[in-house]
Amino acid sequence: MTIQQKASMRYLGAYETETNDYKGSARVAQGNDSQKWVLKQVGDGEYTIQHKVNMRYLDAYTNTKGSDYKTMTRKEQGNDTQKWIIKQVGDGEYTIQQKKNRRYLDAYVKTKNSDYQAMTRGDKVYDYIAMTRKKQGNDSQKWIIQ
Repeated sequence: MTIQQKASMRYLGAYETETNDYKGSARVAQGNDSQKWVLKQVGDGEYTIQHKVNMRYLDAYTNTKGSDYKTMTRKEQGNDTQKWIIKQVGDGEYTIQQKKNRRYLDAYVKTKNSDYQAMTRGDKVYDYIAMTRKKQGNDSQKWIIQ
């Protein structure tokens, strides 16, 4: 499956190496398994989300100094940081909340935002950091799952 942010139409992916802390990102289509996920229902509306390329689990920090909690993939831990509540909010649109702290999966969509974090190559944006945030009430927290 793919998970695509409605606001930017970028696909949820994750780095595949420890060097990059397996951090989550939202990028333009790559056309490979780095943007494919395996969803497994583990409770009523609760799922684990595994990165197809290495079967690591989508996770997010739950304690940080900032307002945004970065995502990454981790080995199975069997706790609520790796469980996600997926709710349909529109035609093919979903919100994805981390069970541990109820924060919503999100990714930056604007380059002029002072909170914007991106890897750049030259003057082009390469990817956007994926994180969990408090409810924003906008399309940055809506995801198309196919």
